[in-house]
Amino acid sequence: MLRNSIIAFTVFILSSCSSKEEISTSPEIIRGIYDSGTSSCYLAFKQDGTFEWFSGSSIGASTAYQGKYSLQDSVFYLDRSDFSSVIKSNRLLLTSKHPLSGGTNDEYIIQVDSLIRLVDSVFIFMVIHDKRGAL
Repeated sequence: MLRNSIIAFTVFILSSCSSKEEISTSPEIIRGIYDSGTSSCYLAFKQDGTFEWFSGSSIGASTAYQGKYSLQDSVFYLDRSDFSSVIKSNRLLLTSKHPLSGGTNDEYIIQVDSLIRLVDSVFIFMVIHDKRGAL
């Protein structure tokens, strides 16, 4: 009886850990990273309309999420923003101007509201991979 309970519990745990959603193997078009020195995270937008989120720290904690997005002009619209406390908006703007004074101009992904105003001045993602011109 105890043996059957242990087997049933093990099967339950293993089945609840498996993911029913396949991870997209579509090519990345844009990847932005944020690195604080003790933790880092990235957003990777793929050609098939999916994006990946990954966050990890130096102590080994990590989270990952895969969702869907649409792109209109330079704004990414995420299917949701509640997958991480870092992401406070489902609108992300791709911009070549640093949102803070004194920042260097490069390519960035920043969180904006519906009026395209900066939502978060801490988590500014630097674009390290941009293949839009290659598509």
